[in-house]
Amino acid sequence: MSRELAHSSARVLEFDSLRHLLRGYASSPLGQQRIAALAPTTDRDWIQTQQELALEIREFRRVGGRFDFSGLIDVGQLVDKSRIAGAALETTEIRDVILVVDRAAEWREIALHPPANMKSDWQRVRALSGQIADFTEFLRHFRNKIQPDGTLEDKASPELARIRRDNRVHARRQVRPAFGIDVCSIHREDRRIPRRADFIISFIRSQIPPGDPAASSGR
Repeated sequence: MSRELAHSSARVLEFDSLRHLLRGYASSPLGQQRIAALAPTTDRDWIQTQQELALEIREFRRVGGRFDFSGLIDVGQLVDKSRIAGAALETTEIRDVILVVDRAAEWREIALHPPANMKSDWQRVRALSGQIADFTEFLRHFRNKIQPDGTLEDKASPELARIRRDNRVHARRQVRPAFGIDVCSIHREDRRIPRRADFIISFIRSQIPPGDPAASSGR
């Protein structure tokens, strides 16, 4: 926004209260930051653009258009960090960047293909959204590789899958002598029982003395 007013009647008109009220409708930290930066201006072109954007989005909502803005954060600092030689983003930070990029790509598609039953023009929204890059290849590279909690899927890379597979084999070899049980030879009667629960049940049964009623009851 340009030509911000040095002196205005914003206080008399309770502009701060209005801005605070407007922030309550923003469902993301990114949107709240943009609203907090709003200030009175004499830039007629900017005012006209915002009015037209509001009209187009109102029509979008009227015909049932929806978009989830919740949870969007400013990832500018994370992107700057990724440009530093030798620096690395944590998986949770990569997850946050992917979330914002994925939402941006979703909105880009909406801007390119708005609902067909809209009556008003979509010119301002399309022009603004045209600044969003095509992230198709970026998202394809990271698709289904990071879980919501920030941990990596086994299939994130062949090397990671090999390391985790070796770790599981090593863990089984450590458990076997510790409990005196060959966990590889345990036959699961019900495949629906999780592996960990199945192992615990087998271990408990192995500790019940012969002839104990619990052994024959299967409890």
